[in-house]
Amino acid sequence: MRKALILSLVLALMRFSSFPLAAATRAQSIGLKVGWNAVWLEVTPTNPDGSLCNANQVFTSPDFLIDKVATPLLKAGYSQFSTTNSGSSQSGWVVWSTNASSSQNSSLLVGGNQAYLVHVQETLSLSNGCPAGSLVVTGSVVFHRPSWVRGEYNLIGFGVSGGPTFKSLLAAGQLQRSDPSKIISNLNLQRLDPTNGEWTAVALNEPVESGHAYWIKLPFELKTTTYAGPVAVNFSGAALGSLAFGDGPGFVVIPDPSGTSNQIRVSSAELTFSSLESPGSSAHRVTLTKLAPLDPDPAAKDLQLYPLSRILNQLAWQSTESSPLVAWTVTNLLAADTRTVTLGLNRNWTSNGNFREQLYRIDVALSASSFCYFYLPVNAINSDVPPIGQVVASDSNYAGLWVGSISVDSVTSLADPLHPLTKAASPAPLKLLIHVDTNGNPSLLSHVLLMQTKTADPSVTPHHVLVVDESKIPYYEGIQERGGKKVGIRYETAAFDLPRDGTAAAQPTLTPVAFQSLQTSLGYTNQGQLSEADFYTYLAAQSARPIALQETYHLAWSLTGALAPGGVLQTAPSAPLRLDPFHRSNPFRHAFHSQHGTGYDIARAIQINFDTAYQAGVLSGVYRETVTGLSQFPLVSQGRISLQRLSSVSELQ
Repeated sequence: MRKALILSLVLALMRFSSFPLAAATRAQSIGLKVGWNAVWLEVTPTNPDGSLCNANQVFTSPDFLIDKVATPLLKAGYSQFSTTNSGSSQSGWVVWSTNASSSQNSSLLVGGNQAYLVHVQETLSLSNGCPAGSLVVTGSVVFHRPSWVRGEYNLIGFGVSGGPTFKSLLAAGQLQRSDPSKIISNLNLQRLDPTNGEWTAVALNEPVESGHAYWIKLPFELKTTTYAGPVAVNFSGAALGSLAFGDGPGFVVIPDPSGTSNQIRVSSAELTFSSLESPGSSAHRVTLTKLAPLDPDPAAKDLQLYPLSRILNQLAWQSTESSPLVAWTVTNLLAADTRTVTLGLNRNWTSNGNFREQLYRIDVALSASSFCYFYLPVNAINSDVPPIGQVVASDSNYAGLWVGSISVDSVTSLADPLHPLTKAASPAPLKLLIHVDTNGNPSLLSHVLLMQTKTADPSVTPHHVLVVDESKIPYYEGIQERGGKKVGIRYETAAFDLPRDGTAAAQPTLTPVAFQSLQTSLGYTNQGQLSEADFYTYLAAQSARPIALQETYHLAWSLTGALAPGGVLQTAPSAPLRLDPFHRSNPFRHAFHSQHGTGYDIARAIQINFDTAYQAGVLSGVYRETVTGLSQFPLVSQGRISLQRLSSVSELQ
């Protein structure tokens, strides 16, 4: 549960796109009534410096008063939900209130693709249930597929238009088995009634409201945990929320679609659409539409998308459209069918910065007049154009806590080691934590708690701290109310556990005796000459776990290079991430099986090459990892990475 919580928090904090921000920004209008409203927010509002907005900045209107907002710590998977007092402070919920004396959280950060319970206060003329007006929230959007928990209640909303029914949205073939009507009848749907704050049952033929959230209990028969409509969409890098074409200039030459004798160079990417309907069911029309930016954009035509197709009997491509995509019918997808389309991106600019981003929307028709949609930010870098107009951070060393989202899409082929990088069938998402101190020194973390200093007087403002040593937790206090207690926010990554601490201070009972033979073989004359690398060498040579080996691990692992636009960040050549044969995270070790008590000695060398394009608080680049110890040759994996600074605290506790 803790890992799921951390993942949901990190995802919520990672959801905004790269520079320039306005390209993938939308305004969402949500109709509210007096009383409790279940809201599904699909945009992520941010401050000018890139940080997330607080609830008091987002949930405000000149026409009505929002006095309380609550959101679940986990976006989905609740097996129970409150039927009364919907906004009460209870375990599993974070509550914000305008009443400063209520002791409820006053610094609730608001993220996109998240459900919120919003309470509009009654007035002398308006009672609960009366229309209060519309709440307009502006923020960035990303490509998003919801995360479902089968057999449990999920508090979730959808991007829909035209008022489709729940049945047309949810009754796709993958929800059906031998008796479709029986499975559909098990879809327990609940809507929040603003007149009394109670959850009430919803019929399948009722319309789905855009911008509203529902409790939906899905049966175990559901085959996927990312269901968002009758057509599934996927592409390389989907986990990062945008279709990124990289730094170009292009890898495919096509005839000029406008009909001239020239050729243009484009980069290619694939979009895959799969119908989840059972054979014999309805087909669905899928369209791709370019959305105009909220503000006038003189560079709106700089990034051009074309649908590509093979030229018959030639190893060449051509565009199927004579002009860049504005509104394109991708396919009329038959039930149980899959179609992959190839898009080519032309970098049609030579000045004014090297980065461009445009927003598209994928629409899936549910009926003649209703559809569900996915936002699709598309971006690219033109490496032939120098970057200009970059936003510079207030501190030049980028100090603080950074959370990274990685999409690994290329790996070493074990069948062909001469070509180490092969496109993966599907991308693998990873998360990592990096901290930069005051002097700009970066280090990798496996976990960290965001807390604050204790104060004896309310007039003294506490300071945020980053705690990695859990023995120091009692010296600080949390920053969020949960169950009437203040708790810290914990960030954790399962993909980057740190090496065992092999210093003499951490291994006091093991070092003096066990290292004697190693010390002699290396020609050392005293124990102090043995390094931590020697400790790892000693462990790799053991066939059984030393009895005196201590389960003590590093809290931070130093990296070399710079976390900055255009910089290179990596593990030192002599200090990769080591998973010794007895490491707690070694995947080839079984703690309770006598024949598998020892794993392989694994070393992970990590390198990040950052793009030069930069938005305050956000960095992106190419992630590359080399693993040794598992095969005769190194195993390489590579993909895109996006990092966001969550805190500017420069010291670790």
